[in-house]
Amino acid sequence: MGRVIDMIEIQNRGKNLWELDTRMPVYGTAGRFQILEDRKLFSPPTGLGGANRYAFVTKVKPNTSYRFTYIWEGNGSKLSTIFSNPIFKTNGYDVLGGEASISFYSALVEDNKTKIEFTTLPNTKEIAIIFDSFNSSKPIFLYNIMMIEGTELPLEYIPPLNKKLQLNTELFGYAGVFDEYLGDGKVLRRWRRADLSQLTLNNVINQDGYTNTYYITVKKEFLEGLNTNSSNYGNIVLTDDGKFLLEKVDLSLDEEHHYRWSLGIIFFINKSTIDAEPGSTISEKFVNYLKKMTIIYQLATPVVEDIQPSGELNLYPGDNYIIGPDYGIISIEGDKKYLYG
Repeated sequence: MGRVIDMIEIQNRGKNLWELDTRMPVYGTAGRFQILEDRKLFSPPTGLGGANRYAFVTKVKPNTSYRFTYIWEGNGSKLSTIFSNPIFKTNGYDVLGGEASISFYSALVEDNKTKIEFTTLPNTKEIAIIFDSFNSSKPIFLYNIMMIEGTELPLEYIPPLNKKLQLNTELFGYAGVFDEYLGDGKVLRRWRRADLSQLTLNNVINQDGYTNTYYITVKKEFLEGLNTNSSNYGNIVLTDDGKFLLEKVDLSLDEEHHYRWSLGIIFFINKSTIDAEPGSTISEKFVNYLKKMTIIYQLATPVVEDIQPSGELNLYPGDNYIIGPDYGIISIEGDKKYLYG
């Protein structure tokens, strides 16, 4: 079924996917990791038996190879890197919980530069990368941190790119038909949400019933722009208790569903559900029930509307690594294209 995506945020992370996240848990017994300028990390000496930790959680593609590299300074200090599949809890991430997140791992250290290769598992969509500083007599500095998709690391350090675009609107999509953001604050809408809270008896016709269900038609005039072509599937109808009311092209079907025709949408609802609503007639009871329903319907003719987005999303020569909402399908053209969701 379709999903509603509200307040969409799309990120272009560029080639270097590493980005410090101040929301992630950092802890320690000797002052903790600190985030310095230019995306550097600093861990004070821990002393014998002490430990500090910094965790970074990022979205990744399943069954994909990555290269991770950083430079660290701190003679006489000890540092380890851990990869884990994070579990989100109400109080934050448990960065060491869950199943394994990678199927292959190798590390090479040359002149204080650590190079790590790893491959994610087929079911991995997010990993935690954890720095542990322990038993260190001197401070540790980490910098030039890079995480790159693929098998080759660039010769020079590439700063992360973190361009974000927030659309500040909702978009819909179902059965291969999607709303589109066209850029420059314009959205091409193929769907519309109907607010049925203002529905009255003047907006309905043809109330009747079968053995198990009542049915009634909501006029197309109330659903502005409704596509009444019954062969064009696509309406999303949600009942007040969160169930999908499926669209079925069968007027004789005596079960809950909905059907589009030239005069609007016919709703077939169980008699026991309608009878429980307030009202002196079946039509009044039906209207009271429909007022609590959400309809996201397909438009016969798409329309372009203005919105007020915030931020910007630019595509650059080279790699563009796009991250969208968890329950969305985002397609953005560039030299490389990654769809997450």
